[in-house]
This record gives sequence, structure tokens and C-alpha cells, in this order.
Amino acid sequence: MSVRIAQSLLSAMNRGKFFCGQLGFLVASGRMMRIILEIWTAIF
Repeated sequence: MSVRIAQSLLSAMNRGKFFCGQLGFLVASGRMMRIILEIWTAIF
């Protein structure tokens, strides 16, 4: 019983880590896009 709980907890933690990674990537890519847009508008 406790083994199953531990396994489900581990899988949930991995899922949370993956979700946080995806969220961080989205935020970083959005920031990069904003910087590129600012540079683009500054040049042209």
C-alpha cells in the first residue's frame, strides 16, 4: 500500500517538474520574443 502511494507521489512530482519546466520555457521564449521585437523596432 505505502509503495503504491510513494510511486504515485513520485509520478506526481515528475509531472509537476515537467509542467514547471514547460511554463519556464514558455516564459523565457516570450521574453526572448519581446527582446527580439524591441531590437527589430529599434533597427527599423
